[in-house]
Amino acid sequence: MLKYLVFISVFFTVQTSAIAPKQRTPRSADKSALYERYPQLISNQTNPCVQGLNQLLINMYTIEQYDKMVQSSMHGLDDLGSEYLCNSEGMENFSVYTSLMLNITHLPTALISGLCLPKSCSLQNMNWFNTEASNKLNSVMEAV
Repeated sequence: MLKYLVFISVFFTVQTSAIAPKQRTPRSADKSALYERYPQLISNQTNPCVQGLNQLLINMYTIEQYDKMVQSSMHGLDDLGSEYLCNSEGMENFSVYTSLMLNITHLPTALISGLCLPKSCSLQNMNWFNTEASNKLNSVMEAV
């Protein structure tokens, strides 16, 4: 009988601890250790678009503008995201909405997705990325 009570007690404890909401530990706004370990994140020699994307990834849940950029970007292929949210009030000097078009030569289609990117990303950056991503995708399709 004791064996069954111990089992039920352990089972109930595991089940209730899985249901109880976990406390999120606040993320530190101090990024000095990160920048010390990876100085290229803030180096003047790093492309401004890459710097902006790094900041987006590092701060996406701690700074409201970066969080909006993530929420208004695509969440899957052929998802246009939200141009309205990307260009909303408070974002006009921070981000730019653009579309990513991947041409797949082996299929009669193109994949179009919306991205909310840092203002430091230029049309030239996006054109380069579109071309390179399309080329890589086509290389994968050729191998299949």
